[in-house]
Amino acid sequence: MNKKLRSTLGLVGLLLLIVFISGVYVFFFQRSKLDEKRAKLEELKANEYNTEQLTHQYQDLLKRSSVLDSILAARKFNIPKDLSSIKFYNFINNVSVPYSELS
Repeated sequence: MNKKLRSTLGLVGLLLLIVFISGVYVFFFQRSKLDEKRAKLEELKANEYNTEQLTHQYQDLLKRSSVLDSILAARKFNIPKDLSSIKFYNFINNVSVPYSELS
């Protein structure tokens, strides 16, 4: 057996060893991670959204935010320094138009 053939067989053996070790690593050590990723992918596919519906929802929320911005810009309620946040949020909830009326 000459040196060229011996070197070629050594490199082929090394390549097979690397392929075997990487296969063992993927199929045994990473199996749980792969299963988690597949489950997450299935969950995301199950919750796929309609883009038209999302666009409509975005437009409705944009209208509602502009209403709240106009209320704050009209200065109907000046925020005192020591006002609790719950009182301010209650005021905003009382004066804002309910979401169902915007549709």
